[in-house]
Amino acid sequence: MQRGWFVRENASHVDTGAGDNPLVRGWRKAYLLFLPALLAVQTLARILLHRPSFRETWVSSALHFAIILAYLVFVALLVSRLPRRWRGWHIAAPVAVLLLGTAHAVMTAFDITQFVTQYYAGLTAPVWLIVTDPELALSLLESVDIGAASLVVALIVILALHLLLYAPVARQLVELAREAMSLRIRLSAEAAVPGAWMAAGYLVLFLALVVMVPRKYWNSEIFHQGAPGEFRMAPLSLILSAAEPPGPAPAPRTLAKPRPLILIVVDALRPDRMGVYDLSLKTTPFLARLQQDGALKVLGPAYATCTFSACGIMSILASQSWDTFGKRPPTLLDALARYSYRNYVILGGRHSNFGRLTQLYGRGIVRFSEQPAGATPNDDQLVEALKATDFPDPTHSFLYLHVISAHAASFVRPRFRVSSATLPSSATAFVRQYDGRVAQVDQVLSEIFAVLRDKGLLADALIVITADHGERLGEKGLYFHGGRPDVAATSIPLLVYDPRGGVYPGAPLYSQIDIAPTFLRAVNGEFGAGWHGQPLQAPAAIAAIPLGTAETTGTIAFLQGGRFKYLCERESGDEQVLRLDGRSLEGSPVPPGPERRALLPPLRALRRTVSGPAEGPCRR
Repeated sequence: MQRGWFVRENASHVDTGAGDNPLVRGWRKAYLLFLPALLAVQTLARILLHRPSFRETWVSSALHFAIILAYLVFVALLVSRLPRRWRGWHIAAPVAVLLLGTAHAVMTAFDITQFVTQYYAGLTAPVWLIVTDPELALSLLESVDIGAASLVVALIVILALHLLLYAPVARQLVELAREAMSLRIRLSAEAAVPGAWMAAGYLVLFLALVVMVPRKYWNSEIFHQGAPGEFRMAPLSLILSAAEPPGPAPAPRTLAKPRPLILIVVDALRPDRMGVYDLSLKTTPFLARLQQDGALKVLGPAYATCTFSACGIMSILASQSWDTFGKRPPTLLDALARYSYRNYVILGGRHSNFGRLTQLYGRGIVRFSEQPAGATPNDDQLVEALKATDFPDPTHSFLYLHVISAHAASFVRPRFRVSSATLPSSATAFVRQYDGRVAQVDQVLSEIFAVLRDKGLLADALIVITADHGERLGEKGLYFHGGRPDVAATSIPLLVYDPRGGVYPGAPLYSQIDIAPTFLRAVNGEFGAGWHGQPLQAPAAIAAIPLGTAETTGTIAFLQGGRFKYLCERESGDEQVLRLDGRSLEGSPVPPGPERRALLPPLRALRRTVSGPAEGPCRR
C-alpha cells in the first residue's frame, strides 16, 4: 500500500486492543497522540527555561532535540525487533514501557529540579555537578531541607508515575514501533528504503554528530551540563589546583608581638538583619552590648567578592577574587605558619565536599574539625568541638570558625524557630525565619566568646566576624544565594573585636579580601604574595572592591561622590551600571546617556585594577 513518499508492506493498522468498542479505540488513539505531545511541550518548556533567546542558541537546542529523537528511534528499533513473547512471557511491551517511562521520568526529575532552583534562586541547576560530584549535589539539596531519603522517595514516585503513564498503551506502542520500522521510504518509483534502515542511519548520523560537533556546543546542551556556569562555585583552575601538591614552605620567621588571631565566618549572613547595623532590630543583643561597650567596631558597607561559599571563603583566606585566584594562592594560614602559628579550623557543617576546598586552606593546620557527611549542619557541634580543643600556645594560635546557623536547613534551636518550613512560602515568612537564625548566630557567638575567655584567648585576641556571602530574602522574587553578584547576595557584615584598641580609619567601601592583610598587619607580619586587599588599619588606597562570578566580572566603586556597581557579562560583554543610592538594596540602573558614558571608562579601569584582567568581551 502506498502513501505518498511512504510504502506500507501491508494494510494493517495499529491495534488499539479495544475490540469493536469505538469509544475505547478513540480514547487509546487520543492517548497515543497525547504522549508525544506531552514530551514535545515539556522539551520546548525546558529549552525556554534554560535559554530565553532561542535564536542565539539554536545549535544547542537542535542538539537537545537530536538527543531525544535518537533515544526514541533507538527504542523503536529495539522494540520492533523483540519477540512479543518469550517462553510465555511478554517481552516487547514491558521493555517499551520500561525504556520510555524511565527516560521520561529522568527528564521530568530534571525539569522539576530546574524549575525549583530557577523559581527560588534564579538559577538553573547544573547536571555536571550531579554527575561528577554527587556528594556535593546532595549537600546543596540538603541546604534547602531535601535529604537523601526524601530524594530517593521522590525519584521512586516519579518513576512509578511515568511507568503508569505508558502502561495503558504498552501493546499499542509496540505495534506502532513495528509499523514505523516496516514502512518503506520511497526514493523513486522503483526504489524504497526500509524504515528500519533509515532509523539505523539516523543513529549512525547522531553518533557522527557526537564526534564532529564542536565541544562548546555540547557543553551548552541542556542535558549535557545543564547551565554550566550557574553553580560554578569557584574558578575551575582554583578547584583543580587543590589536587596539586603545595610548593616549598618559605623560611620560618619570628614576630616581636604575636597574639591570638580569630576569624569567625558566618555562612549566608547579611548585615541589614543584624541589630548592630539596624538599631530597630533586636536580633543581635550580644553583639550590640559589645558595640555599646566600645569593644566591637562595626564597619560597612562591606561586600563579598562572589555569591558562593567556596569563592567567598577563599577570598577571605587568600585576599584574592575570581579573576585573580590563579592556582593554589598563598593563604592567611600559609603566611601565619611561617611565623610558627598553629592553625585550627573548626566548622559548623562540612567543607570537604566543596570541590576539595579544604585542601586549599593552607599549611600549619593542627586541628581540623567538621561534621560527617549527611549530618544536619549544627553549630552546637562547633561549640563542643571548640571546647574540646587545646591551645598550648595561645599567642601563636590562629582559629578559623565557620558558623552555619544563618544558612538554610541548618539546625535551629527550638527557642529560635519561627516555622519548620525551609522553602519560603512568602518573603515575609522567610525574613522572619531568617531573623530567628540571625538571633541564633548571636547566641552562638556569645557562647564562642565565653569559650575563648575560658581558654585564655580572648583577652588579647584580634577577632574579625564576617560572612562568606550574603543571602536573598525575596528581592525580585529570589531567595538563597549563588549566581550573579546582586547586592543582597554579596552584602556582608564586617565586625572587629580588638582589645588592644587598634585604629581602624573609616572607608567608603570594605571587602572580604581586606581581612587577611588585617590579621598580618596586627602582628606586623609580611603579607602573602599577590594579596590584593588592604589592611583595615590603614586608610583605603583605592575606593573600589572586586566582584566576580562564573557569569560576570565587575566592581563596586565610590566615584563622583556616590557608590556604583559595574558588571560585565563574560559571554556577551553586556555592561550594567547601577547607582547604589540607598533608596533600594539593589540600587537603580544608570540609563544610557551622558552620565553613563562618563562613568563607564573609570569603572572599567577600576575593575581592571581590583579584579584583574578578564578574558573575552570584558577585557576592555
